[in-house]
Amino acid sequence: MKKRITRIVICLVLVLSLMPASAFAFSTGNASWEAAKKDIYTALKEGKSSVDIKKYNISTGNIDTLVQEIRDQYPDLFFADPNRYSYVGNTVYAIQISYNELNTAEAKSAYEQAVNNALLSINSKMTDLEKALALHDYLVKNTIYDPNPTLASHNAYAALVTKKAVCDGYSKAYLELLNRCGIESYIVRSVDMDHVWNQVHIGDYWYNIDVTWDDPTPDRCNIVSYTYFMLSDNAINAKEHYSWTYYYECTDSTYDRTNNWDKIANNLPKSSSIFTDVFDTDFFCSAVLWAYDNNITKGMTDTTFGPSSTCTRGQAMTFLWRAAGKPESSLTSIPFTDVKPGDYFYEAVAWAYENGIANGTSETKFDPYMTCSNAHIVTFLYRAKGCPSTTIDPAYSNTYYAESVSWANNAGLLTKIPGDLIVLANSPRAYIVYFLYLTK
Repeated sequence: MKKRITRIVICLVLVLSLMPASAFAFSTGNASWEAAKKDIYTALKEGKSSVDIKKYNISTGNIDTLVQEIRDQYPDLFFADPNRYSYVGNTVYAIQISYNELNTAEAKSAYEQAVNNALLSINSKMTDLEKALALHDYLVKNTIYDPNPTLASHNAYAALVTKKAVCDGYSKAYLELLNRCGIESYIVRSVDMDHVWNQVHIGDYWYNIDVTWDDPTPDRCNIVSYTYFMLSDNAINAKEHYSWTYYYECTDSTYDRTNNWDKIANNLPKSSSIFTDVFDTDFFCSAVLWAYDNNITKGMTDTTFGPSSTCTRGQAMTFLWRAAGKPESSLTSIPFTDVKPGDYFYEAVAWAYENGIANGTSETKFDPYMTCSNAHIVTFLYRAKGCPSTTIDPAYSNTYYAESVSWANNAGLLTKIPGDLIVLANSPRAYIVYFLYLTK
């Protein structure tokens, strides 16, 4: 009788090769390829330790390319890395995920606040080209090239939060900002140059933009170069860029000889075209435009916003409710005797009460006509965000707003507020829409 031989297939776990990111090009892969990337992205965002991808039939020969595409296409994954995989035969069965020191609620919140702060440099009156220019300038003015880079210098968090990065960080941050305002972009890599930059879709064409090389080194405060802005392939190749992998050919040469970008940047559309009392230099300007464009609130009149005017608690809660998309409450009644069906703020307060955002000034009163203080609006926002963990500032200990104001300060909501925030002072309309904009 012959021996029965059982064949055992051992699933090996391999560390992905640490090839230079420049070695990979974006794949216009099929639906299965794109679905695999989305599954891995979702797993990373959900904090999972692994994700099963065997149904997508990704080969071991292609997995490095897939992983690099995820790194390049999703700059918000600065806290994680899909760096191992298991396989059977030539098919990858699962991706293992590791997380770094930035995998914290505070780091993720700081990143979102930094993105929102950067987006304050654009407004709804700008064209896509003007937005690309303004965001290019923001990064150059607010980021320093890291002369002693570490692995931490290579992500969007480095450029936007710590404000010191290398070309990977600049390019991923620019990608994030462009994506947030609906402008398509990809990262371009050159192995021979050991360098990356962006391709950006403006109008009907693609263009090369190298934010890193437009940032003078050593850093020169508020000095911006436009040598590598909106270039065709031929033009950027003539400026010492070579051997890159590209997604789309950049054939349009319209802007190759443009030499007045600085003048264009200085004459970008002014936000004050809507309200005579809101100026482009105001820190809350983009927030006011956002609130206006999204029907969060209009002006006090057709031509004035009233940035220094105060709001009532009812108005502030209505703004927050509108910013959340006007969700319906399932409650048939609420305990506040001063909030009745038919009041313009009734649905907002009912939603806030149901979700633990507003508990009222007493068990039976909400005080909708009381002036909203800075402590009120920051506390509403903190609760609406799910009360994220934060380090308590001893200055606010033993107050009802200790956690909320500490969170706001730690998350960067207060950085542009002139002077020290007086917590219990009445909150101006400008502050309220600014806080809403940063936490949207």
